[in-house]
Amino acid sequence: MELYLLRHGIAEDHSESGHDAHRVLTAAGIRQINHTALVMQILKIQLDAIITSPLYRTRQTADIIGHSYQISPIVDERVSPGFEVNAMQQIVQQVRRPRVLIVGHEPDLGWMVTATTNQRVSVSRASLIRLDGEPGRWQLGFHLSPQAQAALVKFS
Repeated sequence: MELYLLRHGIAEDHSESGHDAHRVLTAAGIRQINHTALVMQILKIQLDAIITSPLYRTRQTADIIGHSYQISPIVDERVSPGFEVNAMQQIVQQVRRPRVLIVGHEPDLGWMVTATTNQRVSVSRASLIRLDGEPGRWQLGFHLSPQAQAALVKFS
């Protein structure tokens, strides 16, 4: 199985409502995620499902990627801030697809990689991570920061 983890793009610091869940992507964040979608196409990444946190900035991120793949993202409360390894394992087992993208938040995604692969990664906004394997036996396939994504586009 290929499990992709994507942190949302750059979001506004505060929403008009004052609620963290309502923060939206900035124009730079939208460009950043469009760029990530391009990188995913360059790498010929295939997706069967997109699962996203219910927070608005992650839903926007998932919608941009989903549009690129003609996939409607599935909102899952378990991917909210505080997302845990057990919830990730449950989602993967319930979705039963070979190539899944989960769009979430930091520090959860970084902890997820550390807990499942024993490798530490810094997950900046719009970072794309690939885990290979199956629940309980994951290996880090790659970690592409926005800077690495830019280099990949430049040299492809």
